Amino acid sequence: MVDRSCNCRYKLDQMVRPISARPTSARSTSDVIQDQLLGLVTGGILVVDERLPAERELAQQLGISRTTLRDALRSLEQSGVLESRQGAGWFVRHSTDGLAQNLALHFRLQDITFGQLVEARRAIEPIIAALAAARRTEAEMDEIRGIFSVLLEEGDHERWVQSDYRFHATIARASHNPFFAIAVQPALTLLTSIRTEVVSRPGARNKSNREHAAVVKALESRDARAAELAMIQHLRLWTERGRGLFAATAQGLLSGLDASP
Repeated sequence: MVDRSCNCRYKLDQMVRPISARPTSARSTSDVIQDQLLGLVTGGILVVDERLPAERELAQQLGISRTTLRDALRSLEQSGVLESRQGAGWFVRHSTDGLAQNLALHFRLQDITFGQLVEARRAIEPIIAALAAARRTEAEMDEIRGIFSVLLEEGDHERWVQSDYRFHATIARASHNPFFAIAVQPALTLLTSIRTEVVSRPGARNKSNREHAAVVKALESRDARAAELAMIQHLRLWTERGRGLFAATAQGLLSGLDASP
């Protein structure tokens, strides 16, 4: 792996300024540092696998204590932005998991409804499937086939739902649109409990697997229109299978969801 720490040091020299005074608002110095570093990552100044300067050097540059800096770095690690590699330092992380979980938590706190989540899935997943059919690599197709094989064989409802999450998330990643790769995950996460209830109904899992098979076939043949239509059909039928359950219990299920898929 290429060591980009020298380049990163130059970028920070140009872009990050010392904290000259303690923030006067409710936001802490650590929060301000988080914002600065996050802005460098989201703005493309710091890139994936780039190593930050050593903590002592970076703390001196920012004019803060190493304890304060470490708090900021750990918060960014929890958010999936940075990662600490033992003996090597802090690096910009290549992962959407933390961001997707944070979005899921945000929407949960906003009291998003089941109807809004389904509306979002039906708006974006068909076009995601179409793009994946046109853009997917052979390696991605192999991964999708592998997950689909697990779905066919899995007998445990909760593990089946976890594999179903991977199936849809992998198709989103195969669209090669980073927005879609992230956007699909919060809805799947927030619907975990409802999806588990639906798939536990007699025959529901087999029906979903048949619909998944149509999506896989379209992806294999690189037929974008067929993939789009297969996903539309899958989401429509999935919604219909649980309509009574949704009306009775959707809000309660949504309010009790975990942050993880």
